[in-house]
Amino acid sequence: MRFIKVGAWVLITIFLLAIAIALIGQNTEALTVTLGTYTSPMMPKWTLLLGSIFLGALLASLFFIVELIILETKNIRLRRENRALAKGLDAQKSKGPDFDAEKLPRILEEDDLSDV
Repeated sequence: MRFIKVGAWVLITIFLLAIAIALIGQNTEALTVTLGTYTSPMMPKWTLLLGSIFLGALLASLFFIVELIILETKNIRLRRENRALAKGLDAQKSKGPDFDAEKLPRILEEDDLSDV
């Protein structure tokens, strides 16, 4: 299985390098970029293309990491609340056969799960 993963990554890397080499070979004319009052110096088209691809990948990775952190913190909080409910349930069950689930503390509100 590990061999397949390494082989897939090698193929993806070779494919991306081939695309980069094709971009460099076909897009050699010089361009300037104007954003508002800023004007960039003359640079080849391929540097702008690869730079914008790299910037897009970087921003997408940052958004992914932030979303992952948010989801992990929600997961940790929900696991903690689940353990507290399980302890309360075990305590209620051990008290006797007249177990009433309505007496358990209500930790999760409906609003907590609306954005999950």
